[in-house]
Amino acid sequence: MFRRFLSLLLVSLLVLPMMANGARAKQQLEALQNDDVRVLLIYSNENSAESVAVRKLDLLLHHFTKHVRLVADFALTEQMLKDATHVIYYGETERQLNKEVVSLMKGIKKPLIMVGENFEQFSSFNRRMGAILAVNQISQQDSATYFQSSPLLIKPIHVTEEMEVMLYGVKEEERVPLFVQYEDEYALTSSGVLEELVYYYIAEILHEILPNNHADEHLAYLRLEDIHPMSDPKKLKDVAAYLEERGIPYLLVVIPVYITPNTGERVYFADSPELVEVLRELQNKGGTVISHGYTHQYRDSETGEGFEFWDVVNDQFIIESNPNNSIETIRTIDQFPNEEEYRAYIEPLKKKERKYVKKRIKDSIHELASHELYPLAFEAPHYTMSQQGYEIVADYFTSIFGQIQLSDENWEQMSAPPYLSSAHLLRGMALYPETIGYVDGTVEGSMENQKRLNQVLIVRDSVIGGFYHPYLGVEPLPEFLSLYEKVPNLKWIDFKKHSNAVKTSRVQISTEKTGTIHIKNDIARWENIWNHSELSSLEKVLWGLTTIVLLFILLFLAFSFYLRTQVKKRLFKERDTIG
Repeated sequence: MFRRFLSLLLVSLLVLPMMANGARAKQQLEALQNDDVRVLLIYSNENSAESVAVRKLDLLLHHFTKHVRLVADFALTEQMLKDATHVIYYGETERQLNKEVVSLMKGIKKPLIMVGENFEQFSSFNRRMGAILAVNQISQQDSATYFQSSPLLIKPIHVTEEMEVMLYGVKEEERVPLFVQYEDEYALTSSGVLEELVYYYIAEILHEILPNNHADEHLAYLRLEDIHPMSDPKKLKDVAAYLEERGIPYLLVVIPVYITPNTGERVYFADSPELVEVLRELQNKGGTVISHGYTHQYRDSETGEGFEFWDVVNDQFIIESNPNNSIETIRTIDQFPNEEEYRAYIEPLKKKERKYVKKRIKDSIHELASHELYPLAFEAPHYTMSQQGYEIVADYFTSIFGQIQLSDENWEQMSAPPYLSSAHLLRGMALYPETIGYVDGTVEGSMENQKRLNQVLIVRDSVIGGFYHPYLGVEPLPEFLSLYEKVPNLKWIDFKKHSNAVKTSRVQISTEKTGTIHIKNDIARWENIWNHSELSSLEKVLWGLTTIVLLFILLFLAFSFYLRTQVKKRLFKERDTIG
């Protein structure tokens, strides 16, 4: 009993500090969030449901506060408005609001931001009746630089002398008010928040409205992408050495298992000892390991090219762990007579996805940890994952990199805020956004990188996040890094020197400001041999039984030998006594 108590005490002493680190894991984001700011985001759309655009706004708001509440207009209450310090109304579709909502909105006596349609029903702003303009450029109030934008539809408002125009849409030589302020009311006269340029301007203007202490400073990171057991260790080491010479920390985005296309043959890190040695060395220097799934593929696609957490063929979440089996197309709610029947149908499918995602996430962490590689964050392969998938990932990680899939109906509906943030669907995970793309070796690709950089610099504290494939070698890297060098007030993120936490039932990893990685790892290397075997479950059971039988035989033989020696000793002892 005492030994058991002592064991529990020792485990607690090891785990509690890691849990404490986990509680501090979002410190870099929390330092930006104002605990006194409480934002209520009210939205109006056809389905009265959280749309892609609503989720994009949610991603912006979590940069300023963790207290963000989303509500459809019909569910708005007076208490919700009382609890908020700031209110945002997003009219995604044009509709007549009910009288109760209009009455509540008219009574708001706190900062009110209005975007898109319908706000003329309750605000100080009046629309120019019948006027809809398409603009293709946007300009800030005090800026002579116009950024090219795709056509954006604006429903202009009448601007009086008391109003301040913060943003203009530009059509040929005409400047049309796009974002207007009157006292504590702000109006964006277009619902096009999905347009990236508008999105970035909203992100910047929010700094003028929501109380914050954000510095004009650009955090930066560079991911070395898609490192797997077939990667070239020399090229990886050369790229890392080039970055270290320039004092640039980097992220090692690692896939622990490589699947050969067509044959399905698996290659593990155990088969690539030289690469593992290089990764450990880089982890001890300027590199931070990031989990990038388990195989980064599904069906017969190649690791690094395929999807892992999304069935891209059917454009749906994964409901079958074995892609060789028949896979049904998930039916939608409108194919059922009522919501209850739909729930009864969809829940077993979601249960299958939960099981699949949990296993893949845990297998990735455990496989890496077994080789003394300790991931501190997660990046979804091709940034694709369902809403439930993110909820599961948040059980294991406190930070995520890249972009976020915002729809469970269309994987291509993905986005990222320009700055460090979070969202309801991320369940508290801090998001480090990818904002400037990657090197593809083409002139067009370089121009796109530059364009994206120009846009993200609209925002005073945007993250400059990009990625690079080490198989390209060192040669293309300087041109890509030159983008970072153009950025004023750039600060590279050394991810190990921020509080992070990763945990499963058998592995706990955490970091603090010193850069020290704290580890509790119960994964033994011999387990990989067993886990990597291509035996079926039945064959593994039979081998287990065979092993047990062999052990009993060995014990029987040993015991028989022992008895035989005891008999001989007794015989000799009796002979000596008689003699």
